[in-house]
Amino acid sequence: MAKAQLVAKEVGVEMNVCFNPKEFSVEKSATWNAEKSGEDEPIEVFTSPSPATMSVTLIFDTYEESEDGQRVSVYKKYTQKMEKLIHIVSKDVRRPPLTLFVWGRFCFQGIVEKLSQKYTMFLSDGTPVRCECTLSMKVAKNAKDKEAKAKKTEDDVLKKDGKDKDAGADDGHFLVHQALWK
Repeated sequence: MAKAQLVAKEVGVEMNVCFNPKEFSVEKSATWNAEKSGEDEPIEVFTSPSPATMSVTLIFDTYEESEDGQRVSVYKKYTQKMEKLIHIVSKDVRRPPLTLFVWGRFCFQGIVEKLSQKYTMFLSDGTPVRCECTLSMKVAKNAKDKEAKAKKTEDDVLKKDGKDKDAGADDGHFLVHQALWK
């Protein structure tokens, strides 16, 4: 069976997962509002659909791997790359990257809304060697167009306020343990 892949070309991520997921879920919803009336069962009025979302848990493991006689950290090999999926792409592209999850014939394109990492196995020196990453994504096929429009609006607002748009820009640091596991 083909390995599931994560691809985000804007940040140079193209990776196969260690183990295919046992399941994933996709949800799509529509918003309905009750029309104001004095009845027990008011008429429902459709307002808008919401983008589809996907959630999947991926397991990464480096327990049996070594490079130059040294054991490999699962953080350095896999989860550090996963964190790039939730960070801002660059100072010019002020949004997380468009990301593609592909597994066999299933393909989900969007942006990562949430990344949760649970480290479950460590070497005696504390090096993490197994991690469960839960990834939540939202469909975003037109993120570039919306981002460009938002950037123009943001630039206009900052110019009116007299602020430098790069002042205090976040470098995209995600987790406290990032500095520890490099």
